[in-house]
Amino acid sequence: MPDPILDNLKELTRFRTDLVDEKATMMIHLRESLGILFPEFDKVFRQLDSSASLAVLTAFPSPECLIRAGEDEVTKILSLASPHRMGRGMASRIIEGAKDTVGVAQKQPAIGIKISILAKKIASLQATIRELDKQITVVYNSLPNKLQGFPCGKATSLAAIISEIGDIHRFATLKKFLSHLGWCPQSFQTGGYHMEHPRMSHAGNKHVRRLIWMLSIHAIKNVPRYRLYFITRVKEGKAKMHILIAIGRKLLSVLYTMLKKGTSYDPNWEEVGHLAAAGH
Repeated sequence: MPDPILDNLKELTRFRTDLVDEKATMMIHLRESLGILFPEFDKVFRQLDSSASLAVLTAFPSPECLIRAGEDEVTKILSLASPHRMGRGMASRIIEGAKDTVGVAQKQPAIGIKISILAKKIASLQATIRELDKQITVVYNSLPNKLQGFPCGKATSLAAIISEIGDIHRFATLKKFLSHLGWCPQSFQTGGYHMEHPRMSHAGNKHVRRLIWMLSIHAIKNVPRYRLYFITRVKEGKAKMHILIAIGRKLLSVLYTMLKKGTSYDPNWEEVGHLAAAGH
């Protein structure tokens, strides 16, 4: 029988993945619609799914609506929605873009309605995901073995990975653990031929694979030891994709050790392990 905490975490984290995917699909539709009706809007807001951007699009979903509303009304919406209190300057930029837009005016009523609905649904989804994150964190914190000090990742991503792995003790070795997750080369042989550089296996848990890819990219950007490793390997002429795979393997190795031994993260674990293996 699966652990009840892990079982609940799996249910919640997979539901979260569905919501995130749904939001991503809606964002694609929103960008497409703005590209037709008001392409300049995407240049004013760096983050299209920010609370201020979505509030403006919900209230004034077309260039015509923005111009008719005027700076005062747009400023009011921005001030209420923005955590940084965007003001009249931003409102002025949006309205100027609306006046000079190269969007297709003929489709303004229909696509404007579509933009307003999409913006409202995306904002609602984001609020739901934030609430779900809190619930996942509560369940995650009830685990006896917390991944204290893990190099990267929030509670939500770590909770998803741990819940998908299940009981770590069913994997006798790191190799079997990596193989189960599909983070290993695929075996390919025909007759006497062996593929010299096999590709990554497509087997394994797809939820964990996607999260490890994301954590590997995050580690390169935010964890000095992994960023240095990436830069060094790039200078040596290694393919960036192969380096990402190697970093993912390192992260999974750390995870396996922490779960298996019930210990916190030791940033020098690799060096210590290598020294021990060399007999120093």
